[in-house]
Amino acid sequence: MSLSWECIKGPEKGAKGIENPERFKVADKIYFVSWVEKTGTQVSQVINLNTLKVYSTIIEGEERYVVTGNIVSEK
Repeated sequence: MSLSWECIKGPEKGAKGIENPERFKVADKIYFVSWVEKTGTQVSQVINLNTLKVYSTIIEGEERYVVTGNIVSEK
């Protein structure tokens, strides 16, 4: 299973990728996923398909960002 993502606003707007993350089911329709991008950026997320929300921690070198977002369907 793969995961696609795209930044739609902020300083990383336009960045996107397709990842093959490690994933674990936490509860009904709630998953923890984690991957390392080609750039070395480390991403960990909790994906809640009940509320269509995602909660992320992104580590780039010495910088760490904690962000939230909405899940939208591709058309």
